[in-house]
Amino acid sequence: FILKLNLNPSKRAVDELYTFLEHKELPITDNGNFIAYKAVREDYTDKHTGKFLNTVDSVLEMPRNKVDDDKNVGCSYGFHAGTKEYATDFAYGEGHIMEVEINPADVVSIPTDCNFQKLRTCKYKVTLIFGVCPIITTTQEPLVLPAITRFLLSLSEQFPETPYPTFPVG
Repeated sequence: FILKLNLNPSKRAVDELYTFLEHKELPITDNGNFIAYKAVREDYTDKHTGKFLNTVDSVLEMPRNKVDDDKNVGCSYGFHAGTKEYATDFAYGEGHIMEVEINPADVVSIPTDCNFQKLRTCKYKVTLIFGVCPIITTTQEPLVLPAITRFLLSLSEQFPETPYPTFPVG
């Protein structure tokens, strides 16, 4: 991780990334990258433009100089990713939450407008579908459930006559 971080050409991005990762406890991978999350539309395109497809194993990249490096500007040019909380809030109960892997050398800025919960990067890889919205809503916030839960719920919809075992609670 440190070797890749030192390849980032922006001292400010390096300093901000430490704050972001520490503050939100995002995991570092074995290969020195880190995990973040991204809200996408139902068709897996980005929420803002609908032009960038975010399916599993996709690598999205743009020139670094096309990404806004000003942390004081909240919504601007560049690929956005963030914490689970940020991605869930940004999903507005629609679409999917994707897990993405980011090389620390590709981070451009950590905007301050969302309490250091998001970042702008010039490159990331989509690693998995973390959650799907909406499945269940309550009087509170929509719940984001892991893909396995969505799959199990879809089975009960496909085969409503099939009795499923119940398990005691407690």
